[in-house]
Amino acid sequence: MRILLVEDTVGEPILKVLVRWGYEATLAQDAEEAWDILQRQPLDFVLVDWMLPGASGVDLVKNIRQDARLRLLPVVMISGRSDKADIVTAVRAGVNSYIAKPFTPGQLKKKIESVVEKQPKPLDAVELERICKNNLNFDRFATNPLVLVGEGAKTLEELQRPHRQEAARLLLRLDHVIGQFNDQQPELDVGYLVEDNTHDLTQRLNQRGGCCPTACFFA
Repeated sequence: MRILLVEDTVGEPILKVLVRWGYEATLAQDAEEAWDILQRQPLDFVLVDWMLPGASGVDLVKNIRQDARLRLLPVVMISGRSDKADIVTAVRAGVNSYIAKPFTPGQLKKKIESVVEKQPKPLDAVELERICKNNLNFDRFATNPLVLVGEGAKTLEELQRPHRQEAARLLLRLDHVIGQFNDQQPELDVGYLVEDNTHDLTQRLNQRGGCCPTACFFA
């Protein structure tokens, strides 16, 4: 697991512990450096101190949650501030959990593992491949009912990216529901098609002529 540690005072000792546990850990000394790393490197987890030079850890968390590519990234706040009001502030900013200083290595490890366990399980690559295959094999001359989906990601590589997980899960549910429906009403043979821009969506609607597809739009 790739962890970004954002800590300006005891970063080196914590970094050594993370590496000893087998994590691929990177250290940033402030929010600006951390943001640069977040933009350049794929990461799985963030540990961020509240008090940093310049922008605070809370400010960094807010920026992470406002970025479409990063907003699902697990974040744990580490801080000497342990008042209830401080914890509430951190939670409202978007942290997944909070650990107050001082803490033992064991407490930190337990906290990381607890947050990871609560994250959605990895998507089934086989199911995603089926969605992509069905999309590529779509027959534009077909007259069966069609569910038309507008989504910016429709290739396997795009759907496996962390910031596309919500969309991928929606597509998996859609595929499952349509499959169940077709099992009950095989004569209808409902299909679906994913388009990643409004021009192609409009074209598909026009091509359907008298048929009436159901259009679903989500980001």
